[in-house]
Amino acid sequence: MATVKIPAEQRTLTDQAEVTQYLATLGIDYERWPLSERAAANAPAEAVLAAYAPEIDQLKARGGYVTADVIDVTA
Repeated sequence: MATVKIPAEQRTLTDQAEVTQYLATLGIDYERWPLSERAAANAPAEAVLAAYAPEIDQLKARGGYVTADVIDVTA
């Protein structure tokens, strides 16, 4: 889940639809894909990239990107 804090407006967004809409106004595409359906939570980066290859390929084509990477954030 994403949280967007906007200090100038004293607002915090936590609803995914609101976060997506707000980030879109800044030119940022935000999507959330559930990991458990295609790869284990502890899967290596290569397995995650392979599991989501169709979505990643669409993003790369849409944005003109050449590479993709995985960032593992554990709280």
